[in-house]
Amino acid sequence: MKQGLLLLFFFVATTAFAQTKKFSVGVSGAPFWSRYLKTNTSVIRNKPQGGFGFQPGLFGEYAFSSRLSLRVGVGYLGVPYNIPRMKLVFAQPEPNQPEFGAIEIDDQFLSIPMLLKFYLGETQKWYSIVGTGIWIPVGVKQKSTLWYPDGSVTTNSTRSNPTTGRPTLLNSSVGFGYEFHLTPKIHFFLEPTATLTLGSFSGWDVALRPYTAGLNTGVRF
Repeated sequence: MKQGLLLLFFFVATTAFAQTKKFSVGVSGAPFWSRYLKTNTSVIRNKPQGGFGFQPGLFGEYAFSSRLSLRVGVGYLGVPYNIPRMKLVFAQPEPNQPEFGAIEIDDQFLSIPMLLKFYLGETQKWYSIVGTGIWIPVGVKQKSTLWYPDGSVTTNSTRSNPTTGRPTLLNSSVGFGYEFHLTPKIHFFLEPTATLTLGSFSGWDVALRPYTAGLNTGVRF
């Protein structure tokens, strides 16, 4: 319900401003690399490893002046991390228990970025980006692999809805960009950007704070 209301607000705002010359819309795609900060080292002792993801999105942009614009968008991203193969230790060992285990997790979010663009110079091609956004959890994919003493290996993949342990996350973003003016109204852009969440999400009482670095690319018209 919350996700639907946010999407409705975005598209109503798009319709309201679309008739003005100061408003533009666009599509984007951002390959990114993610890592995690552990916010509860007493719970998770293994070092989680990040990975590569991709974030597609739509956005609307309103120009307050020739130097300053506001961009509001909506997108989807999966933020991967994994606990590599590790030795399993049980309080009460049994003959049929696995010896090693590994976990791969992909946390999926609806992303709502709100960014300010500051154009540098008179050509309006180079600019800086700063802003905030929210990640709303929409699902979790998990793959577990277990190795047993007899040499057998089992793999189990699941997908679940977000739980109360994965709250909506506020984040901050910073970056810079360059626009190629293909025509007076069609602009292709490249934006190296970094994002750090201001809170952590928890899964199975594991507190992790993700951060990403990527190259946002797209077309604004």
